[in-house]
Amino acid sequence: MPTYTPPAHAHQLYLNQLARYLRDSRLIHARWAIYAHEHCDPDTGRPDDEVAYARRQVQRDADLLSAFGAVFYHADTLVDVAQQQLDQLPDSEQTRHLAGQLRQLHTNTQQLSAVHRRWIDRRDALPDGAGGKAHEALLAESYSEARPHLDQWTDHGQAVLDVNAVAREQLGPQTAPPAATREDQLNAAPATPPPAPRAASPTGRIR
Repeated sequence: MPTYTPPAHAHQLYLNQLARYLRDSRLIHARWAIYAHEHCDPDTGRPDDEVAYARRQVQRDADLLSAFGAVFYHADTLVDVAQQQLDQLPDSEQTRHLAGQLRQLHTNTQQLSAVHRRWIDRRDALPDGAGGKAHEALLAESYSEARPHLDQWTDHGQAVLDVNAVAREQLGPQTAPPAATREDQLNAAPATPPPAPRAASPTGRIR
């Protein structure tokens, strides 16, 4: 089945968004590690305040999902283009390793889409008059379900950038998607909502 190949301008935008997510997600995890170290018993690992700890976990997961928002809409395209580029490279241990990472990213993107669909179904199934706590509980559940797949993008997303860099180095700029038209440029970043509603201005939000 033919896959969509974005124009060069749009593809570069998507790569930049991915690089920004990789940076921000690592900062989010680093800040979480500091928080956990400062607020847990060093011997048992138990939180000093379990309620505050759980709230901070939800905040971390919400931050991760929000940071991935721009990448979410083009994740499949990024993986597809990387696979097209990889197919043009000579077979090697490096390309086989990158191919495995791309397969993992494709699976995690599918799983994130499934999390998004479940969130919508659960939200729509809430009874009329359901309070804010019920809505917040659904959000926390969706954030938690999304986090393992977001972590996989944090761990393996660099493969997309690496494939692009290797392809351009070994095969030349012609391996990049075709140049963008003005209409492509105007439509490269559609104004769309994130994959799930965001938590309200969580503390420590990466900008």
